[in-house]
Order: sequence, then C-alpha cells, then structure tokens
Amino acid sequence: VSTQSTWGKLVGIKMLVYVDRGGSVSPEGVLETCLVIYNSANVYSCPNWNVGAKNCKTNKPVVTSTRAPGWANSTFFTEHIMEHLSQASGIPAKDLKSRNFFQRGDTSPTGRVLKYFSMPQIWQQLVTSSSYDIRLQQVNEFNAANTWRKMGISIVPARFEHDQIAFGVNVIVNADGTVALCLGGIEMGQGLNTMAIQCAAATLDIPMELFRVLPSNTTTGSIGSGGSTTTQMCCASTIDACKKVNAIFAPVRTLLPPDATWQQVVGTAFGMGIIANVTAQRPPMPSYCIYCAAVTTVELDVLTGETEILRSDLVFDAGKSMNPMIDIGQTEGAFIMGVGWNTVEEHSHDANNRLFNRSTWEYKPPCAQDIPIEMNITLLKDAPNNPDGILGSKGTGEPPLLVSCSVIFAIQNAVRASRAERGDNSPLVLDIPGTVAHLEHDANINPSDLKLS
Repeated sequence: VSTQSTWGKLVGIKMLVYVDRGGSVSPEGVLETCLVIYNSANVYSCPNWNVGAKNCKTNKPVVTSTRAPGWANSTFFTEHIMEHLSQASGIPAKDLKSRNFFQRGDTSPTGRVLKYFSMPQIWQQLVTSSSYDIRLQQVNEFNAANTWRKMGISIVPARFEHDQIAFGVNVIVNADGTVALCLGGIEMGQGLNTMAIQCAAATLDIPMELFRVLPSNTTTGSIGSGGSTTTQMCCASTIDACKKVNAIFAPVRTLLPPDATWQQVVGTAFGMGIIANVTAQRPPMPSYCIYCAAVTTVELDVLTGETEILRSDLVFDAGKSMNPMIDIGQTEGAFIMGVGWNTVEEHSHDANNRLFNRSTWEYKPPCAQDIPIEMNITLLKDAPNNPDGILGSKGTGEPPLLVSCSVIFAIQNAVRASRAERGDNSPLVLDIPGTVAHLEHDANINPSDLKLS
C-alpha cells in the first residue's frame, strides 16, 4: 500500500543483461561484464536488487573495451528503467530520480559506504543553472504546436566508483637545474604530463618551465593506463619522488644562504657529488565515488529521423580541482565521445558477420554538426576536499561519458511525443546508437498519417 511518503520509491529491480562478447570471451570481456553488474545501482537506493549477466559467444568479431567499459552500459540500462517508470507512473523524471537518490552514509549493493554523496547538490545546481523547468515547459509548448518536428529533454545522474592503482615515477635532476620526469602512465590527451609537472613544481617550489617529460618506459614498474586513475596516481608518485629530492638536497641548503636559488642548490650539490635520480610508487590509495549529472534538449525531424542536439548542460564534482581547464576539457571530451556512442557510431556486419564499417567512410564519429549547439560544463560549486584524492581532487577521464545517455533519452522522449500525438502510447525502447535510419523507423509513421489538412 503506497502512502505519500512511499509513492514513487523503488521497491525492487530485477535485471538480466546479455552481453555479446563475440567469438571468444577474454578476461577483459569478463571484467567489463562484471562492471555492468557492479554499477547497476547508479545513484539509486533500492532495498531489493537482483542483477545478473550472461556472456554470449557469437560469430562476431571480438571488440575492445574503451572509455568507461561496462559503466556506460549499466548507466544506460538503469536510466532506461527510471525513464520507463517515470512514464508509467506519471511522476516527472526529475522528481522520480531525485526521490530515490542514496543518502550520505548509505551502503551500495556492492558494499561501498557512501561517506560522501554530492548528487543532491549537483542536482540542485544543474536544475537551476540549466533552467530545466523552463526548458521542459518550452519543449511541451513546442510539441503542442508542431506535428513533424518534436523536441525532447532528459536529465541523467551518474556515479562512478573510482579504484586507484599504483603508478611509478622517475625524477631526474640535471646539473643545470632542469628536471626530467618519466611517468608510469601514458599521456593520451588527458593532461597527465601537465598535471604531473604542476605537482612537481609545487613540491620542489620551482617554475614549471624547468621541467620536461621523458617518454614512458617499463622501468617505472607500472601497468596499463586507464580507469580514470592514471593521472591521479602518477601525480601522487611524483609528489613522493619530489619529496625525496628535497630530502637529498636538504643538507646542501644548510650550507647556502636562505635566499639561494634552485640552480645554486643543484650546482653546489653536483659539485659535492650529490645527485638526485629517484623513483617512487605511491601504494594504491582508498577508492572513492565520482558524481556528475547532465541535461540535454534535442529537436527531432520525425519524417527523416535527423536530430539536432540543441543544448547540453553538465555539472561535475571534481573535488578541489588541480587544473579546472583540464578537468573541464576532459568532461567535454568524455561527453562528446558518449554522444557518438549514443547517436552515430554503429557497428554493421555483412551476411558473414564480418565488420562492414571498418573506416570513417562507413563508421562515423561525431562531427561538427553532431555535437550540442550549446554546451555548458560547470564544476560543482564549493565542492569539498576529497580526502582520498590527490590534493583534494578527483579523476575526470570517464565519468562524464556515463551521462551522455541523456542525449538518447531526450531523443526517445521526442519520438514518444510524436507517437503519442498519433495515438500510439505503446512502450518505447530506443536502441543505441540512435541513427537517422533507426529513428525514422522508430517514429512509426504510417501512410495514413501523411495527409494534408
């Protein structure tokens, strides 16, 4: 029996996920399947969870895991459930989702105690800064006035459980005072080198211009880069290595005036036969959760399936960001990568299940006309220090990709509005990617609908 306090609260969720693993099930594939289960709760508290997954061996090529493997999938599945429940219950998605958020101190189904849960603050900031309620009203007014063009809006939260692994670092001080860093992680555009130099410069108290980063090699004893942890842990190890450098030069500083320059300290040390070539590898630090949320508005041409992403707003909790420009750039990049996954990047196979679209002639990543016309990325205001992160910060590489499914759910709401106007209120599930061909089909236009009035 529902009461006002329990109406709209989750009671139980049962989910069985079938995973197409291709011609062989690799350890990497098994891990990705586990992550689908691991993150199925997302940000929602529910007393009863029954989630399982089956790896399916098919006659398709094996695919490779990439950014946010498993996490993006599970977020999509859970958010689809919440969108469906919103439609079935009549409770607005914004209210239904927030009504079921975890509370600080709750324990997730995987046993993680959420000692810090910033989603309510993110949600409030996003709803306000994105003008969500005004945009929702504009969507409804537009749809009432237009038959063959429809708008849709969706708001999506996400939680990413961040597990930290060890990365080694080698710091070499040269006789002229320049410093070389050899990092165990791979710079792939995420700003690793820049942030490591920032940490080293702050620890040694010298200008960033004195640093250069050497190519990575196996001497640092690290494993593969990924998991949104590479930058964080390389920075931690860099700080530890630079503290060793300071300890090596500490006796030399006592022989010099207090205002001696870095170059004077290094030159004196080299003259005394003291060199600094040190390594460090910070042990894995405690894991923590990363939170973000996004609102997206789209406009759909019902007859052709063409879609424009009119606007996307995203609020990300980066803790005490070490470099806001890099964190915002990573947030933008992850979201746009997810836009491609949700809208245009389709794997097509021929009659023998060989991959058909092997190049950009057939396989289309998002281009200039596919990304949001207006995109606003904001870091959570007054975000508290993250005690388990580096200098109070949080990783940013993968979590924003999770909320890119706000695009496909906005499209789904636009398609649903068109179908409902023509008397079709049957349940709607859009597969991803939501390509032009798929959306034109999902709109379910009948010849009898095409008549002049």
